Amino acid sequence: MAKNIAAGNIEAPPPGKLRYRNQPVIVDGVRYASKKQYDRWCQLKMLEKAGKVSNLRREVPFVLAPAVTLNGRKKPPLKYYADAVYIENEKEVVEDTKSAITRKDPVYRIKIHLMASVHQIAVLET
Repeated sequence: MAKNIAAGNIEAPPPGKLRYRNQPVIVDGVRYASKKQYDRWCQLKMLEKAGKVSNLRREVPFVLAPAVTLNGRKKPPLKYYADAVYIENEKEVVEDTKSAITRKDPVYRIKIHLMASVHQIAVLET
């Protein structure tokens, strides 16, 4: 596991009901939706340090549909936030860390479909 947890820089998130029973973590003031997502981020940081991946970014937004006005009310653009985006073997990789339960969520499935349709990007699910 990452040195930040061992160093004691991890905080418990505020209490609340969690939809998918994930366990959010906050490390050095940065919130991760789950321990699994945090662990994957740590792996990616190590890969970047080793030179296997580059240009590593987290929570990267992709616009799936522009802002619209519906029934006189302005609606913001529909966005998908990728957990991680990086370059590997000269190709951009868009990655999302999901549990088996979350992968079946209809809203998530639609967003993945739109990523492929709108941006021609196949999201790597880890």
